[in-house]
Amino acid sequence: MKIVVAVAVVGFCIGLALYWHYLFVFYPEHAVTAFMGTREHRTVAKRHSEYDWYVEVEIPSSQGDALLRQHPFRQGYDPHISLPKIPSPDIKACTACWSYYEGQGHGVYGYVLGVLSSDKRTLQLYENFGD
Repeated sequence: MKIVVAVAVVGFCIGLALYWHYLFVFYPEHAVTAFMGTREHRTVAKRHSEYDWYVEVEIPSSQGDALLRQHPFRQGYDPHISLPKIPSPDIKACTACWSYYEGQGHGVYGYVLGVLSSDKRTLQLYENFGD
C-alpha cells in the first residue's frame, strides 16, 4: 500500500512539473491569443526567461485593424521615451507603426508592450514582470 501511495505521489509531482513546463514554454502564445481575442496568428519568433517574454506573430491585416479598435494603440514607438525600463532589443524604434503600453503597477517592472507593424500584419508583444 505504501508503494502504491509513493508511486502515485511521484507520478502526480512529475505530471505537475510537466504541466508547469508546458505553461512556461507556451505562455507567450496563450498571451497573444488573450490579447487578440482569437487564435488567428502564426508565431515567427519567441523568447522566454524567468523575468520577461517576447513573441512576434504574423496576423491577418483584418486582425490588425481589429486590434487598433480593441486597444488604445498610438502612432509610433520609441523605447527611450515611453517606457520606465528599456524592453527587449528585439523591438526596434519605428515611426510608421503603432504601439500599446500597459503598466501593471510593479514600478519599472511589470508592463506589457505591443507593437503593430505599419502594414498591420506583424504584432510583437513583450512583457516584463520582474528583474
